[in-house]
Amino acid sequence: MKEEPLVSVIIPTYKRPGMLGKAIDSVLNQTYDNIEIIIVDDNDDNEYRIDTEEFMADYLSEYDNIRYIKHEKNKGACAARNTGIRKSKGKYITFLDDDDRYYRDKVKKQVKALNKSKCKVVFCAHKKFYISKTKDIISSIQKPFLPEFKKEKLFYKNILGPTSVIMIDSSVFEKINYFDEKLKSRQDLDLYIRLSQYFDFEFIEEPLVKMYIHDNERISNNTKGKIDAHEYFYNKYHKEINENNKIRSSYLKLLGDLYYQNNDYVNCRKNYIASWKYNKMNIKSLILYLTVLINPNFRNYITNVNKTINDKLK
Repeated sequence: MKEEPLVSVIIPTYKRPGMLGKAIDSVLNQTYDNIEIIIVDDNDDNEYRIDTEEFMADYLSEYDNIRYIKHEKNKGACAARNTGIRKSKGKYITFLDDDDRYYRDKVKKQVKALNKSKCKVVFCAHKKFYISKTKDIISSIQKPFLPEFKKEKLFYKNILGPTSVIMIDSSVFEKINYFDEKLKSRQDLDLYIRLSQYFDFEFIEEPLVKMYIHDNERISNNTKGKIDAHEYFYNKYHKEINENNKIRSSYLKLLGDLYYQNNDYVNCRKNYIASWKYNKMNIKSLILYLTVLINPNFRNYITNVNKTINDKLK
């Protein structure tokens, strides 16, 4: 019987030792056996490092397929993933955020998809769990846009999901030069864009990952950090973004949203109106521009009403 290929599951962790266990357990409970788990501790030398070391001690004594690697200081999620990739031994590599979890068949089904096809990259759908400050949970299923999937959408919208949904042939990373460690946000989009330049994608429509979104915990809540990351992202891909007015318009609208969240209404209006000028069919950008021009607080009201309507339609 042919031996199953080794799969390396890389779990970067930072300031969340209390959540890490459920992520690890979801990998240990996989229906696929030939797995190595690589925990990359990206904490500084502080109480989080001590807590994580103490937490990992029991796992390391009980499981010989778990490896625990420590950065000397915090280097960021991309650096942590790159460390895991370089230390991995698997034919296939997949990732898991320390507060997310796999469904039991995740690894098995993605390995099967890679073995059957000539693709080197496979995505799965995921289920999001939004956890509010009051601990209320709203769940929704997000599937890859199979019929309408267009690579150019990746320049302004993540239509595929977090890095936890992907499994990649390990040979790919030398080709695309690993994760970009200068990026503090949009890390997944940057990876997917570079992958799409060389490889076709395979999709599994079934949700195989549970993604937990906590208020004030993910970097996505750091608006200034996201603006800086978007500016870096734009400088990196300005040629591709600027050669298509629809993409450029959508990207500028996204920047306008971020500046609004950061209470920078001047740059917010500047990006909204530029978004509309590059694509006159993008009426939403014009409406948002006029709304912020008249009364910035009214834009918040419109957003909340729209969210309420969408939630009721789910």
